[in-house]
Amino acid sequence: MTLLSLHRPMNRPANRWLQPVGTALVLAGFTALAHGASVQADGTEKGVAAPAVDYRRLAAEFARKTAKLQETIAEVPRLSMDPAAVVAKVGTDPRTLTSWVSSETRWVPYRGILRGPVGVLMDRHGNTADRALLLMELLHAAGHAPTLHRGLLERDTAAAVFAALTLVDPGGVDLGSAPPPTDEGLEVLARRMGTSVADLKTELLSAQSRALAAAERGIGEVMNQSSELESFVDAELASAARSAERAEAQATLGDHFWVTLEVDGESQRFDPLLEGLTYDGNDDAAPPASVASLASLASFDYEEAQKLPDDLYHTLTVTFEVERTDGSKIERSAALSHTIRPFELGANSMILACEPLGYVRPADAELAELSPAARAARERAALLDVKEWLPRIVVDGRLQEAKSFRADGSLNDSPQKGTGRAVENAAGALAGLGMGGAKKPGEATALFVTFVARRPGPDGPIEERQERVVFDVLGEARRTAGVGLKKLDEAARLTRSLVGAYGADVAALTCVPSEAYLHGLTLTTTWTNRDAIIKMTLAQAEEDPGKALQMATSAAESVRPRPVLQWTWGHLRRLYGGSDARVFVDRINLISSVRVASLPAEQDAGVADGLMVRHEGVDVLMNHVGISNTPGEAPGDAAKLRLRQGVADTVLEATVAATHLDRDVASTVHAFAVRTAPWVRSTQAAVDAPSTVAQDFGAGLAVAPPTEAGVTRESGFYWRLDPATGATLGMGPDGWGQSSAETLVQLQLAAIFIEMFRCSRQPVRDRPQCLAGAICAYVGLAVGVLTVNPIAGFGAGTLCTYATR
Repeated sequence: MTLLSLHRPMNRPANRWLQPVGTALVLAGFTALAHGASVQADGTEKGVAAPAVDYRRLAAEFARKTAKLQETIAEVPRLSMDPAAVVAKVGTDPRTLTSWVSSETRWVPYRGILRGPVGVLMDRHGNTADRALLLMELLHAAGHAPTLHRGLLERDTAAAVFAALTLVDPGGVDLGSAPPPTDEGLEVLARRMGTSVADLKTELLSAQSRALAAAERGIGEVMNQSSELESFVDAELASAARSAERAEAQATLGDHFWVTLEVDGESQRFDPLLEGLTYDGNDDAAPPASVASLASLASFDYEEAQKLPDDLYHTLTVTFEVERTDGSKIERSAALSHTIRPFELGANSMILACEPLGYVRPADAELAELSPAARAARERAALLDVKEWLPRIVVDGRLQEAKSFRADGSLNDSPQKGTGRAVENAAGALAGLGMGGAKKPGEATALFVTFVARRPGPDGPIEERQERVVFDVLGEARRTAGVGLKKLDEAARLTRSLVGAYGADVAALTCVPSEAYLHGLTLTTTWTNRDAIIKMTLAQAEEDPGKALQMATSAAESVRPRPVLQWTWGHLRRLYGGSDARVFVDRINLISSVRVASLPAEQDAGVADGLMVRHEGVDVLMNHVGISNTPGEAPGDAAKLRLRQGVADTVLEATVAATHLDRDVASTVHAFAVRTAPWVRSTQAAVDAPSTVAQDFGAGLAVAPPTEAGVTRESGFYWRLDPATGATLGMGPDGWGQSSAETLVQLQLAAIFIEMFRCSRQPVRDRPQCLAGAICAYVGLAVGVLTVNPIAGFGAGTLCTYATR
């Protein structure tokens, strides 16, 4: 059975068959079968009073509808994610497999290994290295013993090959082209889920209609904003930049990869690039014969090809940096740094957190006897007692940790978890540990997370850097002026203590995820976390808040997170950008979901009663794309196309954030869409503009607010745009993402932090799983299940939200 006919024909270009609603169809089938109304975050129809929710019934329905989910997972088409599936369909003949790679994937220019074999399968793009690795994987799956080779093409030869490559025509997609569910598929799915075909079909078609409407609205916003911003593209700079891009694209062909096999005692060559060349019937246009006989400078068998030289890979390094000031100077030191090869992560994300050491939560019995204000004061005092924090990174379930940082800004090379104030007191005589000797009394005033994406370049590695602030009690003005702080007041110290609420789930995307892969990822995530979802749903039925919290946090311990939300963004971004076949991923793209807490503004009521501001957002950090050569391309076309994709990424960022958070979000697009004043190029940053604005100006980028006075100052939203390349992204007032929501919520402070603090009491071997479940990881379908929201197709929910409400 083909599940809802969501497979992609093998003979059609992958980038012309993206369905805007395919994901919503599958997700809706498992999240909203009994609820067809348009709902809000509280599960009510707009304008209708909220009914009492029977969480026990919801849990039972979810358990029944997902009992046979594994059967559906097994039927998700695997041609776009599993080399063995390709071999099963195409066969084992080496020439046939080479032809398949040549015809079903397209060469695109970039240096080094970015996608890996599965990445090429997913979005059907790759350079000679990644396509050769895919061919090697296919041959290995077919039972052969392939050898990978690397050689260097002469400049003239590379130019001849480049000229013979087929240029790319723009493509598009019909938003209404998603096929209707098949009767056979509906019958099987309804039987597995214990519902009727009629109800299932109604919900699927309703979800399709809503997803289609959302996509049309989003694409309309993209076109409107793009047309406004196109005037920022500098024609002369864009022309020069495009010429440089073409020269670099041709130069990337110089680093050539191919595969050989021993056939009947003779080594035969298999090269997807050469098979894909077109000469228009002109033999003189063919590349020199030296290409087919290019000497191998290095060769690798299958095992060796899994660990090629480090300088070939695109890598991502994440670093936690602590800022320390003693009143006279300001310095930064790295507490933890970790490097990954993103394509090796697969469907796993990188989870970032910062564990407070020695936090002692007040006993429930003690808190129960206190008034809300006294309870909040007691918990605030417990937070202020924390004097040391340990940055952590979890990658594919493996925990990375190194140094902790103390309240005085010093680093501890050997943090003692759970010892609290004793560690701080003992550290008094060792305040300089990890910092190169004794230090004057100081304060930790900020924690930054830096992301450095490295890719191979013509003259060595090229770095792209983004920085995000976890907490900052010094401020950019003092930092720029070099004016430190000798001592922090209580509000600043509490703000620093709230670093324990920080969590980020970072996905490094190296390709456009295929529809089938996203379906499989979402359904597998749901099955893996099925028991936790049921338990957390049942927790909502408990009348005793303490017991409910205990049940929810216990269930969260078993959660296995997957970046469904981030991969959904990666899948849909091409659609929102117009589904243009010229656009491809040419370097690491980064998107994260972020959760932090902060103190409310002084004028906000209820601070004494424990009101805290919880921030949740979706943050696109890096989104550069490549643009293929196009017949008859006009000057500035590539820059405008890249600009449109950047606007699309921003619109989609807001869309998935709104769905994930179940509430309206502030965003660059929405802040500017209501303005009708003409756009102008800003020539200088405002005095009170965010530090990121000043950094963008320093990098030669245009910062584009409307001309209405006060927009940048009051809302903080702006477009960051490169006038030469067209690279564009909407930025928000906090500098770490333009799509975020913040709400004042009445909490026991420990409810925010209990997940993280509990990890410090776990045995070392259990901490990775504990931490993975503690950072409010995004689990597919949780929002749909727990809030009865049928439009879960644009993102996933966060389970921990329900443990902290």
